Amino acid sequence: MALLLRSSWPALALVLAVATVPARGEDQPAAAVKPAFACPDDMVPIPGGSFLFQGKKLAVKDFCLDSTKVTAEMYMECVDHDKCTDEGMYDGSWRTYALHDDHPINYVNWKQAVAYCEARGHRLPTEVEWEWAARGGPAANPYPWGSEPPKDQLCWSGPGNDAPGGKRTGTCPVLEYPKGATPQGILDMVGNVYEWTASAAPHGKRIIRGACWGTRRPEHISSRHREPADPSKGDFLNGFRCAGKPSPQLGR
Repeated sequence: MALLLRSSWPALALVLAVATVPARGEDQPAAAVKPAFACPDDMVPIPGGSFLFQGKKLAVKDFCLDSTKVTAEMYMECVDHDKCTDEGMYDGSWRTYALHDDHPINYVNWKQAVAYCEARGHRLPTEVEWEWAARGGPAANPYPWGSEPPKDQLCWSGPGNDAPGGKRTGTCPVLEYPKGATPQGILDMVGNVYEWTASAAPHGKRIIRGACWGTRRPEHISSRHREPADPSKGDFLNGFRCAGKPSPQLGR
C-alpha cells in the first residue's frame, strides 16, 4: 500500500490561497464544469483534451496533478519513511532540504523524484501533460495565469518581479503566489524551481519544465518553454511535482 506522504498544511493553505486569486478580467475563464472523476487529496483534476504540441496535435487523457511543487517538508517525510534518499541534498548553498519546509525541494535528481512519486502511488507527469495543465487545458494560455505578461505573479528574477531591489537570492514558499494559479487552481507551475517530467530528451537526458527563481527572460516563462537536463544530477534549480491516476466520481 502506498504511503500518504503529504502533510496536512498544503490542503488548507491551498483553499485559502486560491480563494484570494483576483479577478482575471479578460483572462477569467468561464465557470468550470465539475470533472466526472476524482483525484487524491492535494491533487487537482485535469480533464483531458487535445492541443498542438511541438507542431503536432496530441490527445491528453484525464489525469490528476499536485496542487503545488513537492516541498522540502514533504520530501523529508518520504526519507523518514525510508522510501526516498537524501543523497546530495545537504551539499548545496541554496538547498531547501532541512532548512525551508514550505519551499520546493531542490537538488533532487530524476530518479529521486520518480521514487518519491512512486512512494505515493503516483508518477511524474509527461511533458505533454505538464504543458496541457500549465496552459489551462483548452484555454491555451501563454502563461499559467492567462495572457498578462509575467511580472509579480511568480517567483522569478525578470522585469517587474517583487523581490527586494528586483534581485532574488533563492526559492520562495510554494503558496506565495496565488495570482499565478492556473484556471484549475494549480500553483507555482512556472518560476521557483524547474520541474522534472517523465519525458526523455536526446543523449539520455530528461525534460524539465517551468523556469526557476533565477530566470530573467520573459520568454522562458512561457507555458511552452522546455529544456533538457542530466537526470543523474541534482541541481539547486530543479524540483518536481507528481501526477496521479483519476478515479470515478462517486454518485455519477
